[in-house]
This record gives sequence, C-alpha cells and structure tokens, in this order.
Amino acid sequence: MKACHSVPACDGCVGVNWCSVDPCPTTCDEDEITCAPEPEDDKDGKESEHDKKHRHFQCRPKKDGCPVECKDDQHKCFTPPACEGCVGMHWCSKEACPLVCNATEMGCLAENGTQFCVATSDGCPVTCRDEEFVCHLAPQCDECIGTNWCSATACATSLP
Repeated sequence: MKACHSVPACDGCVGVNWCSVDPCPTTCDEDEITCAPEPEDDKDGKESEHDKKHRHFQCRPKKDGCPVECKDDQHKCFTPPACEGCVGMHWCSKEACPLVCNATEMGCLAENGTQFCVATSDGCPVTCRDEEFVCHLAPQCDECIGTNWCSATACATSLP
C-alpha cells in the first residue's frame, strides 16, 4: 500500500490523504502542468496492459507544455504561452508549422517566400528601387505597428 496525498485544489479547500495499491497520482507545482506519460519503447509488444495503465504522469513547466508524439508525415509544432503563467502547446500538423512571433513582434514575408518576425515598432521591411526612398512611420499608438513604404519623393521627417 502506498500513502497518497492530494493538495488542496483551491484556497479554502482541503487536502486529502488516502491509501492505494496503485502508484499515487502526480501532483505538480503551481507553475507546472500534468502531462501524460510519454509512450514507452514497446516495439516488441511485450509491455503488459497493467504496465501501460500505471505509467506515471509527469510534471513539466507550463511554459514548455506537454510533449506530443507525431506521425512520421507530420511536423511537431509549438505555440508559446500567450501570457505569463499560461501554457505552451505542442501539436502535430501535416502542414509546415506556422510562424509564431512574440507579443512585441509581427510576422513578415521575405521576397523568397520565407516568414520572419520583426519588432512591431519597426514594421516589415520593404525593398525599393534604387531611385526610391525607403520611408518609415513609427507606431502612433501602443497597439499600432510601424509602417514602411517606398516613395518617389523624399520622406517626410514628421507628421503634419
């Protein structure tokens, strides 16, 4: 018999102690997530159903998310957490993984078709002809982005 303990699920809740013939469930810290056990290497098919059922769950940092096993024809993708304390997410995709920029960046498309991230204040770069000027307008608000463009005339140095 094993002595197991569950931490309180909320402020004011009560922790619980109990005895179990099975392994105790995994209890993770507040900044962790409970992940399913990773598949064992059971290529010979000899792992018993009992062993499969009683693999231990694992605690991983929330920001890292839980690992995934993808099929050979799939890409392993990751979406970082959207906020402090949020959970990162791994997932499988038949298509190439999408570009993921951080909260202060935006995605841009290069001339060769590849995607990349730049600071939102910088805006996506432009390629102008030799006789054109590269102009930039800084973001005009906190949620705004910088803008770049090509101009046949000299760029204004300030807004009207």
